Amino acid sequence: MRTFVLVAVSAMVSVAAQAAEPRSFSDHRVLNANAKLSVRNLAGLIEVEGWDRAEFDLSAQLGESAEQIEITGNAADLQVE
Repeated sequence: MRTFVLVAVSAMVSVAAQAAEPRSFSDHRVLNANAKLSVRNLAGLIEVEGWDRAEFDLSAQLGESAEQIEITGNAADLQVE
């Protein structure tokens, strides 16, 4: 069984003169044990960890330029953008 957990998506863009407070975002979903996870990141750091549960857990810090995180799909095929 191979599953993934997205531990942190940091879509933070820093502007030298102005640093805004990041906004927190989190989501948790049950997935199939053999689910496909697709992640598209425009900026920042992504850390992905696998674990022994058929679950998806997301914690993110959104910078000023990030509008939102979109999660689409289902328990077999999940997309994060």
